[in-house]
Amino acid sequence: MKKAIFATVAAMLLGFGASAQLRLGAGVMTGMPMGDWADVNGFGIGGGISGEYMITDNFAGGLSAGFMSFSGKDIDLGPFGTIEGNALTMIPIHLQGNYHFMPDEDFNFYGGIGLGLNFISQTVSFTDPFTGTSFEETASTNEFAIVPRVGVNYMFSDMLGLDFNTGYAIVGDLSYLPINLGVIYVLD
Repeated sequence: MKKAIFATVAAMLLGFGASAQLRLGAGVMTGMPMGDWADVNGFGIGGGISGEYMITDNFAGGLSAGFMSFSGKDIDLGPFGTIEGNALTMIPIHLQGNYHFMPDEDFNFYGGIGLGLNFISQTVSFTDPFTGTSFEETASTNEFAIVPRVGVNYMFSDMLGLDFNTGYAIVGDLSYLPINLGVIYVLD
């Protein structure tokens, strides 16, 4: 994975010419867990940064990184007590590719895909109702992720704009709907 990131960055830097365009972004991210995962975790919120290099007039490649924290839900085990769900944290680092349908317009719709790793950590607490003993267990894992998405940019000027995108994130056995809102700064 490190070699793929290095190769992408090197290709972007070597191809950087007078007409090149680099788009830097930062914003807030939210996520809604799907499927069985929604039974144990709630709404997620976080932030992220991205860099995108316009390889052609319509196609861009880049890298994004972020941090998300999903709230935990308690699981009632009846007479056996309750598992206290603590926040699940996720650090996604993805290579991304986007196709911009109208790159020179104020409203620019795009579709794309992100591929990479999500570093995940969660702590779960349990108190035995019979003995009063508390247990706490932390688990961490790294999962491959694929995130197809659609979005729109609205440019206030040639250099500054808003970005809104949403998609469907598949992270190992987990899935969630990411929604992102941020600002874009364009370097020519």
